[in-house]
Amino acid sequence: MKNMLKPIFTSLIYCSAALTFPAFGEDLIDIYKQALTNDPTYQAARYDHMAVLELRPQAKATLRPQVDLSANAAWNEIENDTMSVFDSQGYSLTLVQALYNQPAFAAVNQVDLAIAQSEAALESALNSLMLRASEAYFNIISAHDELEFAVSELNAIERQLEQAEKRFEVGLSAVTDVKEAQARYDLAVAQKIAATNRLAQAEEALKTLTNQDYQKLSPLKEDMSFLPPNPEDINYWVALAEKNNRRYLSAQYATQSAEEEIKLQKGFHYPTLSLVGSHSDTQSDNPLVESRRTALMLQLDVELYSGGSTSSKVREAEAKLMAAQRNQELQRRLVLQQTRNAYLGVIADISRVKALKQALISTQAGADATQAGFDVGTRTAVEVLVALRETFRAQADYSKARYAYILNSLRLKEGAGSLTAADLEEINTWLQ
Repeated sequence: MKNMLKPIFTSLIYCSAALTFPAFGEDLIDIYKQALTNDPTYQAARYDHMAVLELRPQAKATLRPQVDLSANAAWNEIENDTMSVFDSQGYSLTLVQALYNQPAFAAVNQVDLAIAQSEAALESALNSLMLRASEAYFNIISAHDELEFAVSELNAIERQLEQAEKRFEVGLSAVTDVKEAQARYDLAVAQKIAATNRLAQAEEALKTLTNQDYQKLSPLKEDMSFLPPNPEDINYWVALAEKNNRRYLSAQYATQSAEEEIKLQKGFHYPTLSLVGSHSDTQSDNPLVESRRTALMLQLDVELYSGGSTSSKVREAEAKLMAAQRNQELQRRLVLQQTRNAYLGVIADISRVKALKQALISTQAGADATQAGFDVGTRTAVEVLVALRETFRAQADYSKARYAYILNSLRLKEGAGSLTAADLEEINTWLQ
């Protein structure tokens, strides 16, 4: 009966081949391109940016000539010493050109900052999409691996349970062996159910991005290099993030825009100067009413008192500036923290992959030794299954560490503001 475990052990170690993703499925670039078109978050950011771009012509319009034309036709009745009834028709044309308008000037500067902020936010949304697409992709691959190992472990325990029952029937083992094998089998079933659910959830997360279902995804190659960041200097990456991170840049532009808002509100205390040209013509069957007038003048408007509204709006803008400055500092700290964490994660993942690869070799050797001990009667069948389980766990941990390295590498570049589609294309070459 002991020799019956040899084919079990051999088949379980290699049974994962039947569960891996088929080759030539959808790859990372395919997913990214589909997410570009279908992800609601990124598409919303695009349309938000398009809306912000329209603020520039709106702001500049206040500095351009404003031309109004009005026309009228009237029936008139005038009572004084005599009754007079007559018809009249007329029109008026007015042109106003702002010469000095401090709020309008500040609004143009503010719009330029709003557009710069929106551009940074759109680039941040694109980088976020690259990262989210990659996370969704490798979460599915990782969940598939986890299910694969759960199925392998379940098969091992199921066969051991069958053997324990047969040995108990012929009096070669105690009932405790059957109960222990049954308990391990029940736990393995629960683990398989949980792994199946995690895979389904990962697939739904990807569908949220692309609005598509996938039958095949290309898995990761075994032979890939695990290189440290270039340069291998955490201070370099932190400085790069502080300079180029799009979320932080967006917060900086928001602060500058808040400063312009103060200038805009204070501008209402200043006078406005405009050039006004007008022409009007009135025709009537009453010659005393007919008129034609053309005028060109400079118009100065000064706000003397508005009930305290302008001063209140200035204080409001100053408070919003303080809030924007605090948010900018928050974004700076978050970006630097995330960049440091990603850098340290990459360095740790490299060491972890190497250690887990060696651990996999060691657990494999340990499982072989346990099998050999079982063959000569020094180890039990339960010990063989424990050794197999450790091997499967080592495989799972090694697999997860490889995916963690990839995602932390992308997070590092996203934090530093240097993530591009070329980085995804490079990772795509690591797929089968």
